[in-house]
Amino acid sequence: MPWCWNAPISAASRLGIPPGFGGWDDRNDHCRRGSRRRVLGVPVVRAGAGARLVVQLVARRTDPPDCARMFGSKVGRLPMRYVVFVIAILLVLTAPTPPLIPPRGDSELAAQVTPHIHQNRMIAVLAVDREVSFALIESTLTTPYRVDTLTEMFTVELFYNAVRRGEVTGSTKLGSLIDVAGSPAADVTLRELAEHRGGLAPTTDIAEPNYQELLQRAKADPLASRGEVNPSQLGIALLGHALAVAAETDYPTLLRTRLLVPMELQNTRISNEFDALAPANGGISTVQDVGRFLRYVLLAREWEGTEWSLSGGQPDFQSAVAVQPKQRAVVVLSRGDIPVEKAALEALHHD
Repeated sequence: MPWCWNAPISAASRLGIPPGFGGWDDRNDHCRRGSRRRVLGVPVVRAGAGARLVVQLVARRTDPPDCARMFGSKVGRLPMRYVVFVIAILLVLTAPTPPLIPPRGDSELAAQVTPHIHQNRMIAVLAVDREVSFALIESTLTTPYRVDTLTEMFTVELFYNAVRRGEVTGSTKLGSLIDVAGSPAADVTLRELAEHRGGLAPTTDIAEPNYQELLQRAKADPLASRGEVNPSQLGIALLGHALAVAAETDYPTLLRTRLLVPMELQNTRISNEFDALAPANGGISTVQDVGRFLRYVLLAREWEGTEWSLSGGQPDFQSAVAVQPKQRAVVVLSRGDIPVEKAALEALHHD
């Protein structure tokens, strides 16, 4: 019965090295016939800026003659020189290491957010009040990130833009613009959609639905929670498409001509223009562009109420904004799986 040794992975786990630290070079799930061997991956460890130390061991073959040639005359026993080598490498892995790249920009701002999201990588933070400050860790002001539900801010701003232009009003019914006739959704107003009070489901059952699939999902929704505040990407997506119909264009064109170009958000776009949920979660942007948009929103909008925040996440991307109306706003974008809303709120409260 062939077998393959995978001790380095468990050894790394005992040392407290989490999966994904520096990136596993892990091939343990593949054991080829014939030679019947596995290449064992020890975590890739970064040694200084730009340098990488990769340690790989080849496990014994299940064929005795091959094992004898590779590791000595006794099958199943590693020579002492290999054992010493492995121990030396594990001691290196346990040694304390400084941060890979020190944060650039406002060190105080970086200190406010990093304790909450230190396991993430490529962190970009920007705070807007009387001045603009930023902190960057393995990132730049123009590094692109998937911003997920932060896209909603752009769509809601397009709603207010359409109201100012006289194309729609807050009481305009969804059914007067898009084909959801005969369903409860037809009676929902655009303001209800913008304020998440339409009662629509949080999202669709399809990851990237086309337009017709989006409409079918809206028609089937009973709107059980209408009038209550319940975040709905489905509702924001319908709002975006309704605004595009009112302007006699499509959503990507509407976004580009009325918001991205006038505000000079040069590095913001829709990731997939054929995804009907794009008005709610399809944005790609930078911390600089989102910060510029937030500065406009803080100065131009008449606000009611207190602070608010918005956050979202997609595989390997996290984003959040936190706003104190007329005072301060913070945006945090990151690569990783740790949500960043708590970090944004922490930075918001440190004026």
